[in-house]
Amino acid sequence: MESQNITTALESKDLRTLQNMDTLEVTSSCPSEAVSSDAISTTLVLQASLDRLWILEETCRRWSDPIVVVVYLEENGVLPDVPCPQLRFLSHPSTTGTHYPINVMRNIGLDAVTTSHILVLDIDFIPSTDLNIIIQDTIRSQMSLPESQRSAKEAIVVPAFERTLTKPCKTMDECKSHMEKDPQFIPRSIEGLRGCVSAKDCIVFQSDVNWDGHASTNSKAWLKGDWYEEADKSKGEGDNRPIKEIKCFDSIRYEPYVVLPWCPMKGSNEQSSDPRRPIAPYFDERFHGYGKNKIQHVSHLRFLGYSWRILPRGFVLHHPHPPSTTKREWENDKEFRLHKEMDALYPKFLYDLVEKYNKGHDVIATCHTAHYKKETS
Repeated sequence: MESQNITTALESKDLRTLQNMDTLEVTSSCPSEAVSSDAISTTLVLQASLDRLWILEETCRRWSDPIVVVVYLEENGVLPDVPCPQLRFLSHPSTTGTHYPINVMRNIGLDAVTTSHILVLDIDFIPSTDLNIIIQDTIRSQMSLPESQRSAKEAIVVPAFERTLTKPCKTMDECKSHMEKDPQFIPRSIEGLRGCVSAKDCIVFQSDVNWDGHASTNSKAWLKGDWYEEADKSKGEGDNRPIKEIKCFDSIRYEPYVVLPWCPMKGSNEQSSDPRRPIAPYFDERFHGYGKNKIQHVSHLRFLGYSWRILPRGFVLHHPHPPSTTKREWENDKEFRLHKEMDALYPKFLYDLVEKYNKGHDVIATCHTAHYKKETS
């Protein structure tokens, strides 16, 4: 862990938004020369408050590529000593009376990335063992396909699940005790996950309260090993076939966690005149607190014409925890304005996407619309 390299975000920093993110000065840490295709790796970008950093120890055991964690840190806050050489802490000052700046923190983390790819998660998601290696192998396999079967703008969906409890834990220490007592509490492998789902101890993330959020991943088929396109769609065999494509979204509320290209690679069709300018977009920093902050990024990718495929074998799994202060504010719209503010901002953001990106000409369709077009063509 880089214990001495702790960076504080500038409080005076202008917000990065849909309107200005393409024209702002390049602030990324991408190398001045494009990344070699032999150096594919994925940085795990996390943001968190201080009380959730205990989860990192398990994440570090399972993920060997770089990890960047941006911590919302009070003036006298002390970062823990996590035995994790691939981990780098950054910090953002905690300011009384302001909402949790989740997308500002995500972007601070993204600006520290030097790798070809990124996976942006919330810290309470724990990866399956060697998830970064599965991602690397999958990207290499996709790059070896004929050009007609791959895309430079490709979002690889990482299936997301959650560990359930019969009785929700009320304190962070109580939640933490589950993994301390049972090392298998968060499954490490696809076999362990299948067993957990079969026992009804694991479910698709938020499938009980927000089915739309991860429905298009089709996790039921994924759990059965339906990971590749049919053989007649490719001359390759086995893992050399294209991984499963999402041809349409079941709902515009679909918001998966995705692996994205970040620092430009040699030979990529997406290289710009500045090799330090990232390929994928940043998050819009007007979104803060709880709600709409991740789906706005997914919508941005949709309007940019990204293709969507599903990662084989690897997954992330949510560790239970008590509701955050920000979520309680989101749910209490009688006393707090957060819910109303984000609900008002998001439709405006979608309108701006339509205006900016050719009226949505390249956007992936919803399945209802795609079916209608097929039936009437």
